[in-house]
Amino acid sequence: MSAITTSMNVSPGRCIGFITLGVSLHDILTRLKAHPQIYPSIDLSYSSTEPISMPVIVTLPQNGLRLRFDGPDQRLRLIEVIDFTRTKLVYREDEIFKAAEPGAFDAPYGPNFRHIYKLFGPPQPGEYVPPPDDAELKGTYVLSYPGIAFSFPLLNSAWSQGGTDSAKATALLMSSAASPAVSMALFSGHSWPDSRGALFTAEPPNPRSLALSQKGKEVRPAEIEIARIHGEGRVELVRKLADSFWITLSETTPQDLITELGPPDAIYKKVDWRLDIHKEEAVGVRSNSVSPARGEDSSETGYSSSSHTEETDESDVDNERIVSENQKELESAEVFYNYFSHGFDILISKPTSTSPPSPTAPKRNKQEAPRTAAPPANHLTATKVIFHGNIPGSYTFNRHRRSRWTLEHVPSQHYTEALTSEMKFKDVRGRLEEVFKDSYAPEDPVNVFREVGDSPSSSIELVGGPMEGMNVGSMEGTVAGLGNATDKVMGNTQIFPFPGMLFEVLKNDACRRRRGGDLPILGRPSTLAKSWSGTLHLPRSAFPARPQRQQQAPLLRAVTNDLYKYNISRPECETTGTFVLHDGPPYANGPLHIGHALNKILKDVVNRFWLSQGKKVKYVPGWDCHGLPIEIKALQSQSESGEQMEPVAVRRSARKLAEMTVEKQMEGFRNWAVMGDWESPYKTMDRDFVLRQLEVFKAMLEKGLIYRQYKPVYWSPSSGTALAEAELEYEDDHRSTAAFVAFPLMERAPALRRTPLWSNVYAVIWTTTPWTLPANMAIALNSGLFYQVIEVTHSSGRVQKLLVEESRVKHLIEHLDDVQTVTVLIYSISGQIILGTKYHNPLVPGSIQEIVHADFVTSSSGTGLVHLAPGHGMEDYDVCSKIGISAYAPVDGNGKFDGSALPYNLASLSAKTVQGEGVIAVLNLLNDFGKLSQENFLLAFHEFRHKYPIDWRTKQPVIIRATEQWFADVDGIKESALKAIEEVKFIPPTGRARLESFTKSRAQWCISRQRSWGVPIPALYRIYEDRQEAVMDSEIVSHIMNVMRERGTDAWWTDAESDSAWIPDFLVGKYARGKDTMDVWFDSGTTWTLLDKSDLPADVYLEGTDQHHQQEPGRPTTISAQAPFKTLITHGFTLDQDGRKMSKSLGNTISPDEIINGSLLPPLQLKKNKNKARPDKGLETPSYDAMGIDALRLWVASSDYTRDVVIGTQVLQSVNSSLRKLRITFKWLLGALADYDPDACLPGPPLDDTLADQIAFRHLQDASHSIHQSYQNYEFFKAMQRLDNYINNDLSAFYFEAIKDRIYAGISADRRIAQETLHAIFRELLFILGPVTPTMVEEIWSHIPPKLKSSHPLQTRWIPLSPNGASKELSRKMAELAPAREAFLVVAEQARRSGKIGSALECDVEIVLPASYPQEIHEHPALFTSDNMADLAAIFVVSDVRICEEKSEEQLLHLGQKEWSFEAPFTIPPEAGSGSERAKQGKIVVRKAMRFKCDRCWRYVAEQEEQLCERCEEAVWEVQSSDASRHGS
Repeated sequence: MSAITTSMNVSPGRCIGFITLGVSLHDILTRLKAHPQIYPSIDLSYSSTEPISMPVIVTLPQNGLRLRFDGPDQRLRLIEVIDFTRTKLVYREDEIFKAAEPGAFDAPYGPNFRHIYKLFGPPQPGEYVPPPDDAELKGTYVLSYPGIAFSFPLLNSAWSQGGTDSAKATALLMSSAASPAVSMALFSGHSWPDSRGALFTAEPPNPRSLALSQKGKEVRPAEIEIARIHGEGRVELVRKLADSFWITLSETTPQDLITELGPPDAIYKKVDWRLDIHKEEAVGVRSNSVSPARGEDSSETGYSSSSHTEETDESDVDNERIVSENQKELESAEVFYNYFSHGFDILISKPTSTSPPSPTAPKRNKQEAPRTAAPPANHLTATKVIFHGNIPGSYTFNRHRRSRWTLEHVPSQHYTEALTSEMKFKDVRGRLEEVFKDSYAPEDPVNVFREVGDSPSSSIELVGGPMEGMNVGSMEGTVAGLGNATDKVMGNTQIFPFPGMLFEVLKNDACRRRRGGDLPILGRPSTLAKSWSGTLHLPRSAFPARPQRQQQAPLLRAVTNDLYKYNISRPECETTGTFVLHDGPPYANGPLHIGHALNKILKDVVNRFWLSQGKKVKYVPGWDCHGLPIEIKALQSQSESGEQMEPVAVRRSARKLAEMTVEKQMEGFRNWAVMGDWESPYKTMDRDFVLRQLEVFKAMLEKGLIYRQYKPVYWSPSSGTALAEAELEYEDDHRSTAAFVAFPLMERAPALRRTPLWSNVYAVIWTTTPWTLPANMAIALNSGLFYQVIEVTHSSGRVQKLLVEESRVKHLIEHLDDVQTVTVLIYSISGQIILGTKYHNPLVPGSIQEIVHADFVTSSSGTGLVHLAPGHGMEDYDVCSKIGISAYAPVDGNGKFDGSALPYNLASLSAKTVQGEGVIAVLNLLNDFGKLSQENFLLAFHEFRHKYPIDWRTKQPVIIRATEQWFADVDGIKESALKAIEEVKFIPPTGRARLESFTKSRAQWCISRQRSWGVPIPALYRIYEDRQEAVMDSEIVSHIMNVMRERGTDAWWTDAESDSAWIPDFLVGKYARGKDTMDVWFDSGTTWTLLDKSDLPADVYLEGTDQHHQQEPGRPTTISAQAPFKTLITHGFTLDQDGRKMSKSLGNTISPDEIINGSLLPPLQLKKNKNKARPDKGLETPSYDAMGIDALRLWVASSDYTRDVVIGTQVLQSVNSSLRKLRITFKWLLGALADYDPDACLPGPPLDDTLADQIAFRHLQDASHSIHQSYQNYEFFKAMQRLDNYINNDLSAFYFEAIKDRIYAGISADRRIAQETLHAIFRELLFILGPVTPTMVEEIWSHIPPKLKSSHPLQTRWIPLSPNGASKELSRKMAELAPAREAFLVVAEQARRSGKIGSALECDVEIVLPASYPQEIHEHPALFTSDNMADLAAIFVVSDVRICEEKSEEQLLHLGQKEWSFEAPFTIPPEAGSGSERAKQGKIVVRKAMRFKCDRCWRYVAEQEEQLCERCEEAVWEVQSSDASRHGS
């Protein structure tokens, strides 16, 4: 018993599944052929003598179904089940037949009467059909119900004895005289006896369209019953449920057609070659394609009937896009509107002349479609209509349903009724010749050869002008390359022209029927178009061309959790060692962005590659959970409630936020197929991690690297905390108020006292931070510079002497207003002499300060004199601290002046922001003091734009402010850190210089922050009456850690201030716990402590280029002199397609989900007929080309991460295109390997690989080695580039093309050789893609045939193929082949463009060689020899290749038919090692194929017309023998 292949619901009188009574043959076949995996075999038959009056029969042998259609309308009238074991039939949730019910006799399995009675109840009157002759023991009883009937074999003797009443029939069916049912039929009617006589004549109840029968009549326009042709270009379309619609050629517009008939089902261009037979150009074209669109534009309709065409799921999307694109071309190109359902094409072009009325036509009724004014000549109209009358089965996809028409305008003397499409053409022709005998001399028919399926086979074409059809006469003798004009007997189709009409008629028996008669005989191949498809090995696979969202969850689980558990659980003896990638933690403060995807997926690709190399991979993901961004979000509730949050509440809220973020980010990472120890991630807020961090802190303290000091630090008023340099960003165009300020000199240096000109001199400084002037403690100059004293006279009469560096005088004068004269009083005086001079700060009464030296003072800006405020400048502090000047900073943590700023004038500055109103207040004070003393202190002020530091979190300006902070002495470990860097491998190499520079430039690191959410700095403070003093040593830190280990980190804040548990016993006095927390980068910088000693150093550390403060190995060198990683990989930032850094403010950020769901790409175009009648069309959700997480991962792997990575629509379109190509490649491979058994042995001696197989394996070796090397070097983008090149060029364009004929149509031995190579390619591609697209690899694995499943590619060590030891003979042949193949492609394209060929199989190739070409090269056979001709034909994808020498080329003339040829030279490279460096010249000649086309493989290698080639005869015999053996078993 055969296996059940499908399951269908049965609805009596209506349908089985989607197969619905009354629906057209076109709709049914289209649906069946869309699912070849479900309906692999379709046999179609009809009566060759009476194709219209006799039914059309479609048999689905693999599904046990037979469908009968009427001839005139081709509508389904009868559905028969002829094998119950092939399809699961369900009626009201019960199976009509269960396989467990064996029959009483050896008849085919089927349901017994009791089961049928149970399902359907008492039957209607049935009928008994006696056996055809007395030798038969059984007749057939047809058990009938409304719309459904069953056939039961019944002993004829039992029926004869029992009578004919229905009660007796029921008893007999329940007895042993009856066998189970052998068939079932669905029909329209109350009972079978009443209905069978009218099945093919009565109007069917359901619409012709499957869409109408299932979705409602409002979905598509009304059905057209018949087309009435009235002449003069007027056609009346009679509709079933609507008024008639008139088409008037050269008047009806495309908008009219769409309004009445709906959008066309397809649009194809005017270059369609079948339609061009009515033109004089390109009439000799023969197409190898059997596609409805004929010729090069066949893809535009979204269908292909070629059995050699790859099956993909792209056709619907391509059709939608092409329809949309062609719609836009209507104003510039002639196109055909194709209406599948109605059975006609309409040419849309500029208006043409109209055809005249026939001489015998009656005058037109004025009520009939009155003509309107002709549209302008530049408008597009309907100018031609083609009504199809295809003979069933002659057209491979039966795409156009048959049109029914009448010619209303050609009555004759003897006949007044209309001519119809139901008449024989000889009758139609006779009438037309009679009608036009006085006005038109009929032309002889033109003979045209049609490939089976090339055309609708029989059609009428309405054209415009009265003589347009006459052009056809000129085609005789030249059509389709059939020879001269005497060859009229050739061809299988004839063209008959008449004024305004062309008839294309298929000759008698031109379309050959199946063997064995008109009706189908199961198991025998049909010789119709595609009749040999059942004997072909067409690749079929259920693997989808796009990932299915509902299947992703189990795939993700398999490639993440399950795979990592497998990886970790392996014993060491099964691995090649351990690989550790240490995870630098992402920040747990918000949703994932594209930078997260770049970072995490790169890490995952690294891990998965080393897993494929047999390593046990250790990867523990982590999160950085402390810091200001999280705390700010926690404080948002404070701004909402208006209440101040205590540190404990802040920490509680921040922890909750961090935990929630970690959970969401973890889910996102796992959904990106990132593999790792997700069950045990680390979080820097966990107690265990905090204690590890404090252990590092203690070690640094013990080495004297931790200290506390009052000194200037970067301070963020917006964050209220100190910042490290790593927490700064820079604003390039910051605006500051700069000022020139004059400080009066009070006590001159000894060398200056002798010169009276120095009296009443002012030292001029320039500052961009006037708010720091109240904290001025000194003025600095450079003792190596030279200065001048100038006298400036203003127009008001005021005179002032100013001290300025000599090269900056001009700059100063340019900024001063109201200057009348400038006089130099003292020239070039050395700064060394000026040192020690005292001056007075006008803002501080009674102040006397000194002018000192500073190296950082230059003459490149300002005045050469710099005011020093050691409390607000790092360099100021360094200079002043060396000479005993203390830091002073009268600014609070909010960036406002405090009470110590000008205490004598408290109201003037107190509580004013130093970067706002405080600046204006200081400048006003200078003016006020100057007026009081009749002096000019504020010389000038202006706006100054410059680079300025901002807080990287809040993006607000920072200040420099002296506070008491905890510092790490980075200087103390700098040498060991730089030495450790020397041992690290950097990718890219430029990372080494960047990190070394960063390490060298840092001397101190402020590690304390005045925030609540972080790791507490374990310091105690001794409380005195007037101050607090920090106390910290190793014992204190150890004691605090022990308490935290017991109570938790939060206890540092939650425990009472007086809790003595935190105070070691050896401390005397009153102490309080500190409130500072550690810099968050201290957290991430100590994550290496999580690694076991055996895992240190980690193999790889991978982070962004902005994370060098995290990567700095100086931190672990506090404990060990070794860096914590062997290899440091850094990646760039993500930029938008314009090269801009992504920013929320710019609105150019990209979410990884947008890549996954495809919404960054243009939406897919929906079919217009789907939108026609939907009122909510504007509310529809766009549909996108979603390629899933594979698209995101492939984008990451394809990007050169060593620099900034650009992402945008163009990049993602390329990624999606590559991914689709990969999936289609695997779909084809799975189909091609579906029947391959690696362990099977074929009879006969093994065959050698063909040249194509050898080259393909060499290509595979080269690609595998190159890609593996790129993976090892962490150059993933190079690996993907090499893979893309391999897939497109080496596989698709070369090997797949070369072997398709062998795979589809070859004998078993030939197919197996190719399959062995394909299997090697298949396995290697899975290994290559495992690190990048593991979910796709897992999905492919789930579709692999069981016989091909061995070791899982994600759990098997990938040992790449190596090209080492490759055959020199093959290398030589490949070198010779490349230029020859390139030359062939050029000339083949020339032949194709000239219209001589459609497919390369239609030509033969001659390779003309120089006489000096050797037959052997260093004892190896040469390429261009007779032994390799078959291999070369396969590689060139032509029917035959011949080798000849230049001198004997003319001898080939006797081979015949050289009416055309194309040729091109090619270079034969010199022989390696021959001593001759001179290349030879050969020539490629392309000619028409000399032999006949094989109906099965389409190669022109058959010895006679309409015969199979020798190879295909053997292949068919193999297939039939195999089928017979299988059915016999």
